[in-house]
Amino acid sequence: MDVKKLFNLLIDGVIKPEEVWKDFLSADIRLNELLKNYVVPIVVSIAVITFLLNMIFGYPLVNGRVHLSFIRTLWLGVGNVVGFFISLYIFGWVGAFLAEKFGGENNFEKAVLMLFLISLPSLVGQVLGTLPIVGFFFSLILSIYSLVLLYKAFPIFLKVSKNNQVKIFILFLIASVVLGMILGALMGAVFSPRI
Repeated sequence: MDVKKLFNLLIDGVIKPEEVWKDFLSADIRLNELLKNYVVPIVVSIAVITFLLNMIFGYPLVNGRVHLSFIRTLWLGVGNVVGFFISLYIFGWVGAFLAEKFGGENNFEKAVLMLFLISLPSLVGQVLGTLPIVGFFFSLILSIYSLVLLYKAFPIFLKVSKNNQVKIFILFLIASVVLGMILGALMGAVFSPRI
């Protein structure tokens, strides 16, 4: 695992995402290679860093912070990793399906690639979100930025026409909210800390 390469990917995914997209699309990386060389190392690294920062600063809640036990914090991190991979697959299928319905390309691998690359800013935001006081704002801004990237990404990755860009974006968001609530409830029942 080339740590510097992965760190640069995270930074470039935030600063110059469309260049990163172009590089990945031209490399024609297969799904297994993407998962093994990029997704797993980055997501696990983010989870480890977030775990360590949560142990130092406490777990952020709406009304403050709470220091959870080592095991609870670890279990929460495992839940985040599992949730990311499940979401990546589910929303990859949804994105590919919707793209086909709007005249684009039904390509699960490219949909997963798209979702991974547009999630890089929100992954950085996940780490920054653990910081006291300013963390929430960094996390919120980078999450919104990931949504903007999602809007821009459909025509590039899944060949959806510009005329259908708004429609697929809105439908994908609606599907994501509904499926995300179901997934969140299921994952929360297993992985959320009891406070």
